[in-house]
Amino acid sequence: YKIIVRPILEYCSAIYLVDVTETKENIKNKAIRIIVFSPKRFYVTTGRSLLNLPTIQSRRQYLFHYFKHEKLAKK
Repeated sequence: YKIIVRPILEYCSAIYLVDVTETKENIKNKAIRIIVFSPKRFYVTTGRSLLNLPTIQSRRQYLFHYFKHEKLAKK
């Protein structure tokens, strides 16, 4: 997931003007279910905590602040 799926979902996510987080979160949830071989009724929050994966929105905020501070530090 971290090598193949996450880079695709997070590509330029720190600068996107259009918020498509819900769709990306659904894709991420399906990937988590596949990774942990979960049954149909499986709480994705459990899988996310097992795999130590943050939500797409929290990663997006982290990347936004990271790049913002990197740009300011280079000035």
